[in-house]
Amino acid sequence: MLIVSLLGVELRIFALIVPDFRYICAMRVDVTQATEAYREAYRDLTGDKFHRAAARALNHTARKARTNVSKSIREEYRIKAKDIKAAIRLGNASSSQLSTYVRATGKSLPVAAFRHRQTRQGVSVSIMGKRKVIKKAFVATMESGHTGVFARGRYKRGGFDFRYKRIADKDRNDLPIQELHTASIPSAMSKQSVLERVADKISIDYSTRLNHLLGRSSRLGKIKYNINS
Repeated sequence: MLIVSLLGVELRIFALIVPDFRYICAMRVDVTQATEAYREAYRDLTGDKFHRAAARALNHTARKARTNVSKSIREEYRIKAKDIKAAIRLGNASSSQLSTYVRATGKSLPVAAFRHRQTRQGVSVSIMGKRKVIKKAFVATMESGHTGVFARGRYKRGGFDFRYKRIADKDRNDLPIQELHTASIPSAMSKQSVLERVADKISIDYSTRLNHLLGRSSRLGKIKYNINS
């Protein structure tokens, strides 16, 4: 687990693999400290109004964080936005619980989910902006209509064990043949460069939104206030 604290916003980040080989990356956001820093500045507000505004600000920030996670992943992995959105879930903060989470779950993505094309050597695929050729791989469409990138061999601990020579007669299926997979959305989210960009924005977005909402409710109006002061 990684714990980061920025501008009073505490982020607890962890990644793991559960028994069915699904990946999970979660970012838990706790804003208790950051919120209390504004308490004196908006002392005219009742506790109930104050904490309702804080919960709304946090839920708004979580939605923006999901968008920023998606954008950061797509910049590095070229994964479709709809696939990322389907994998990410958000918690719901309340006035009594000023914390939420941004959680991604899912299995490794098929290579066919990325930009690819068949070549004489194999399949050329672009992942993280870099194009590589997977030798002896091939693109095929199943009877179900699913199109994937396949190769002879099988997955073993540590990766895919490619088999480059036929072992069956030409008139028989040369098995095993398996579809190739690569990075998962949770593993992409857990990349340090993605987390750093998202963490920085969460801290700033929450403080900005909270100050805006409190300013609308307070008779003092929105004030210039630096929680680091």
